[in-house]
Amino acid sequence: MPFVLKREDSVCFYLTAPPSAEVSSSGKCSFVLTVGRKDADVVLESFKDKSVSRAHAELHITYDTKGAGAGPNSGAASQGASQATKRRAMQLGVVDVSKFGTSVDGAACSKDKVAPTSVPARRAPASSGGGDAAVSAKILFGAHPGGVKFQLAYETVMLCVSTSMVVAERKKLEAVSARMGWRVTSKWSAECTHLVSDTFGMTHKSAMALLNGCPVVQPSWAHAFAARAGLPDPPPAAFPDFSPPLAASIEEGLKLSLKVSLLPLFAIN
Repeated sequence: MPFVLKREDSVCFYLTAPPSAEVSSSGKCSFVLTVGRKDADVVLESFKDKSVSRAHAELHITYDTKGAGAGPNSGAASQGASQATKRRAMQLGVVDVSKFGTSVDGAACSKDKVAPTSVPARRAPASSGGGDAAVSAKILFGAHPGGVKFQLAYETVMLCVSTSMVVAERKKLEAVSARMGWRVTSKWSAECTHLVSDTFGMTHKSAMALLNGCPVVQPSWAHAFAARAGLPDPPPAAFPDFSPPLAASIEEGLKLSLKVSLLPLFAIN
């Protein structure tokens, strides 16, 4: 994420950067994923389409989670950032290296690795996964009318971190998020999709997360997502495995409430 190759039969490939991908000091992460019948990042062997080559295409992807194109992520000035500006922070180009071709919205893709075919982004209804989502284009790997068809979607994920998170843990979270194409912020806004915290306490951020139906997760959830064995593997479930434990203040409050509620049962008439 945020780029996902989706099919109507529910097959998905989450286009995340490999662990070897480097993240610049400005938060930009660029990498290349291969598509092919075998020995590729996106393996299409199971579709058994003869027009899909062993090495079929390359996906040139750039995630910029901190730059000017990162969209609403920093105060009031960013609130008016356009969707087009946000999409410039997430760029994907396709290079065809196959015998039978690759097309985007019916147009043949470039075979020039220096000038990949840029995939256009268009608005679409938000997906059930939360965050804003859009269908960018229809991609066909192989020969029409056969081939293997996908829709390229992107989903914006913004992680709001708790104030109590230590600096070292936040830096690790930011490094993982850059590879995933996620944004990280300290201020809650309507665009936040997750609250990341070591413990769950009654704070403004936790209240807003609950009111907006956003998952509250431990930092380990992000690392588990990035450590998935392969691109088709589904994201780890936020609940219950990665739900943070209750803060000590909440536990003490619950114990006190329980004691008060039980007092009438032991009252002497």
